[in-house]
Amino acid sequence: MGETVRFDFVLTQPGSGRMIDPIGLVDYCVVAIGNHRIHVDADALGHFLFAYTFDAFRPGEKIVVEARAYRIRGHRDYMNIAGEWVRSQSPSDLPDRIVIADSIRLTAYALTLELQVRSPGSPLEAESGVLRIVRRDGTETLRYIDRPYRHGFTVEGPNVRGTYVIRYAVQGHELNSTGKTPVEFVIHDRRGKRMVEARVFDTP
Repeated sequence: MGETVRFDFVLTQPGSGRMIDPIGLVDYCVVAIGNHRIHVDADALGHFLFAYTFDAFRPGEKIVVEARAYRIRGHRDYMNIAGEWVRSQSPSDLPDRIVIADSIRLTAYALTLELQVRSPGSPLEAESGVLRIVRRDGTETLRYIDRPYRHGFTVEGPNVRGTYVIRYAVQGHELNSTGKTPVEFVIHDRRGKRMVEARVFDTP
């Protein structure tokens, strides 16, 4: 959840799958993602490019992303005015023609990182914990214990063996989009002893 996904919608020739230049065929494109609507224009190469951050859906929810390319007939049917989508419906006006449409179905997911730290001698000082998530481009995210004013990790325990469980619900932009993502967790106990737990997580 929270990941920004980039889409590329193009017109193709039926049968061959070859791309068609939309200039002269399509006047505008409307993308529907759940209850959201996005206006998209073709770029200089004829691609309808758009991005969307999936932060308003529940884990496991099925999401349909549908793109429809229109040819204006008379007055334009769909318009975004001051952030609100309106549709012109005049009995004397021909409805805009759908030239081509396509859709895909996505499933929202949420990844929770879980790490275990053993500290049998002295209790952990939860406030000292730092979770570091490293991306492929070298950038990283630092997270601290969860608080009402910030999104962070939780600490559960210890159990009878002195083991604590650290959990963090990852936001999409914090991970590599594919492959693996290394994570390091550093924390001190009340005596000042430093403990480090490092893992590499598969990225869906």
